[in-house]
Amino acid sequence: MYFASPEYFYLLFLVLPLLLWAQWGYRLRRRSQRAFAEVPLLKTLKPEASTIRRLVRNGLLLLAIVSIVLMLARPQLQERKETPNEAKGIEAMIALDISNSMLAEDLSPNRLQFAKKTIHRLLDHLLESKIGVVVFAGNAYMQLPITTDITMAKKFVEDAHPEMLSNQGTAIASALNLSLGSFSSRRDVGKAIILFTDGENHEGDALAVAQKAKDQGIKVYTIAVGSEEGAPIPLEDGYLKDGEGRVVLSKSNPTMCKEIAEAGGGEMLSGKNVSTLSSKIHDELKKLPQAVVNASSESKHELFGWFALVAIVALIVMECIMLRKNRIFAKLKLFDR
Repeated sequence: MYFASPEYFYLLFLVLPLLLWAQWGYRLRRRSQRAFAEVPLLKTLKPEASTIRRLVRNGLLLLAIVSIVLMLARPQLQERKETPNEAKGIEAMIALDISNSMLAEDLSPNRLQFAKKTIHRLLDHLLESKIGVVVFAGNAYMQLPITTDITMAKKFVEDAHPEMLSNQGTAIASALNLSLGSFSSRRDVGKAIILFTDGENHEGDALAVAQKAKDQGIKVYTIAVGSEEGAPIPLEDGYLKDGEGRVVLSKSNPTMCKEIAEAGGGEMLSGKNVSTLSSKIHDELKKLPQAVVNASSESKHELFGWFALVAIVALIVMECIMLRKNRIFAKLKLFDR
């Protein structure tokens, strides 16, 4: 089972306070009642009261809350079937720069969001391809191994943020190296690394790694994000400043991006329009050898309806259970206390 929106699981942290609140209410109510009379007398005074009924109602309410959270998390059942597929694609690794400089706002709304939108639009053209995601700043991290699940690739791209990596910088060489190990050994399919970066303060020998990729038949395309004029980097309390208190301007480095692309046998591309830039990238990727890379189809069955049904039934049953014994159903003795 797979959950499409697992972030809703954080709502389960509300369950513990609710349990503590219910326990506190139970103890407070019992203490006040026993201060009024002893237990045998209370049973005589309240012959229709039922502690078990209250516990069952609380249990059903808890079940409904948990079911609603699971419903919001969108549980899905994935089913993969091996089917003949004539659609052709490539293998590509997306290497996304998530350093703080990518928060500069010389592109709308900022460099990182512009890159994400471009990647999303590009992936819409690569539905029959295999895609992987690497994110990097001062070091590189494999966000998603190469896969045919384009929906998952989009999600991992969307979740990428500078706070994921505490070590700041622009480790392009590490990102390229990490991407190289993700491709298959097939020779009939085109392979590419698509590098989204502003190229500022890059570390490591990126040119040597790009040349290595070219030698292995993998083309490196660099997407220069940002402007050469530069823009300040927003922080929570203003903008990033240097040691002398001056606002730092983060500038794109298209020259370096072009050198990496040339060493990797690819092209350097840039632009300020998401649609235009994604089309440019796709046009370049179409020049690569195309082959069948997805010999299976995957279907996802939404299961949230079952959890919604459990929540509704639990709430209905809870409302049908009264806190006091019903004289008509008392003979059934479902609740003895």
